[in-house]
Amino acid sequence: MVYTSSTIALALLEWRAHLTQWPAPPVMIIEIQFSPTLVLTPARLPHNWQQLPAPKANAAVGDNWFKSGKSAILKLPSAIVPEEFNYLLNPVHPHFGQILRGKSRLLKVDPRLGPLAAP
Repeated sequence: MVYTSSTIALALLEWRAHLTQWPAPPVMIIEIQFSPTLVLTPARLPHNWQQLPAPKANAAVGDNWFKSGKSAILKLPSAIVPEEFNYLLNPVHPHFGQILRGKSRLLKVDPRLGPLAAP
C-alpha cells in the first residue's frame, strides 16, 4: 500500500506528525495524477476516526478496502486537517498502472519544522 496526500503541504504535515527522529531523513516527493474513476470514498468512517491514538477500526477500513479489490485508490479525510484528503494506493490492483507518476524530487524541509515538544 502506498500512502499519499492531496497536496505537498498536507503530505508534509502528515510526515511531520508521524516523524520520530530528528534531524529528519531526506524527503522525496512524487506528484501523481489519476482519474476519479479509480477512486473509492468510503460512505462512512468509524465514529471516532480522528481519535489519537488512531482506533483499530481505522486500519480495518483500509485493510477491508485492500482485500476487496474494489478500486486502485481509497480517498480518506486527514485526521490532521479533516477538510483535506489522503489517498491510499493499491499497487497490486489491475488499474494501478493508470496512475500517472511524475519524477521524484527532493523536498527541502524548512528547519522550523524541527523537534516538536512532546504532547
